[in-house]
Amino acid sequence: MNAQVLTPGVIATDFHDGMATADQERLKSMAMSPADVVTASLAALAAGEVVCAPSLEDATAIDRLGEAQRVLMGAAGKMGLASRYGPEARLDRDSR
Repeated sequence: MNAQVLTPGVIATDFHDGMATADQERLKSMAMSPADVVTASLAALAAGEVVCAPSLEDATAIDRLGEAQRVLMGAAGKMGLASRYGPEARLDRDSR
């Protein structure tokens, strides 16, 4: 069994038909066709990609995002100030 996170953004469907005309036109100009979404999803599955963002050229951006989230979550679990906020940093800033 394979699972995938698919994040296509705006898809050209009738979902937005009830919106104001200006909004509809703006969304249509940035919408991806359903066929392109399916093509990207199937290609990503075949390539073993767990996260598929069909319009994202640089797939390594997804990995970098995951690493940034891990760093932030790790820091959130620590007690105390980051060194850039401590007394030594304040003295350094004051001496400039």
